[in-house]
Amino acid sequence: MGKGVFVAVLAAGESTRIKSGKSKLLHKLCGKPVLEYPVSASLSLGAERVFLVTGGPHRDQVEKAFADRGLSFVHQEKPLGTGHAVVCLQPHLPGEGLLLVLPGDGPLIRPETLRAMLEFQRERKARAVVLTARLPDPTGYGRVFRKQDGGFLRVIEHHEATDEERMVDEVCSGIYVFELGSLFRWLGQVGHENRKNEYYLPGVLELIEKNEGGVWIHETGDWAEILGVNTRGDLATACSEMVKRLVKGWMDEGVTFVDPRGIYLEPDVRIGRDAVIYPWAALIGRTVIGERAVIMPGAVLVDAEVAPGVRVRPGYYEKERLS
Repeated sequence: MGKGVFVAVLAAGESTRIKSGKSKLLHKLCGKPVLEYPVSASLSLGAERVFLVTGGPHRDQVEKAFADRGLSFVHQEKPLGTGHAVVCLQPHLPGEGLLLVLPGDGPLIRPETLRAMLEFQRERKARAVVLTARLPDPTGYGRVFRKQDGGFLRVIEHHEATDEERMVDEVCSGIYVFELGSLFRWLGQVGHENRKNEYYLPGVLELIEKNEGGVWIHETGDWAEILGVNTRGDLATACSEMVKRLVKGWMDEGVTFVDPRGIYLEPDVRIGRDAVIYPWAALIGRTVIGERAVIMPGAVLVDAEVAPGVRVRPGYYEKERLS
């Protein structure tokens, strides 16, 4: 899948809404930086190159944090929007191939969804594909409008939309696959006549569809995958969704969670079959829980190892072996 495929993770935002001295992308979500999740998903695709577009006041922080990941850094000098961020990539890309673009603040996107988008593009020989979802609360997201036949028509940003247009619940994820030739034929014609005076990448979709056709919509049924992190509230929501996903995965593997709503769990934790996890426990870092172990309420395990069959009482255990 990797040949002729390039990936760009957009990480040049100013992070103003999170009100922090560091980039929102470096805030921890279930023990890992927000940016780690889309970067890991991108690297798993085996693309020819994965670019990280950086800029703004936190550029050095972000590049230092991801310096050893084999990424190609591209600098966006001014925060002129997502369309301008992709313009900055053009000198580093060939004339043919595919470019997958995704936001650095979208930690819940699954690698299998990105692979499905690329396969969807190939099957239909699409010039562009946009990932969408239908959100219970679409506030803040660009709304996706379809033609009568269900095909792509346009994206209208939330702050540009009328009250009637905001009633639409299908939103743009900020994740796209572009055929490089079509992308750069039309990207330079995207305007910036909007409230933020920015070049929005979705604008190129409308130009491609109008002039060449071949823009397709790929809708995911799991709306949580496209949630972005802009505020502390967003961070908490994304963390909650990530924990739900992790808990479901372990339940499918034979682990019992007495009340999943009260658990905190991180991605590198490993749990043996028939273990029982009570609510108000926290499993952190590289903790390993043996088969048939029981984790009681109030137990906090940090990089700890629990032998099979052991009952762990309330308390704080860091880098301990419990047997």
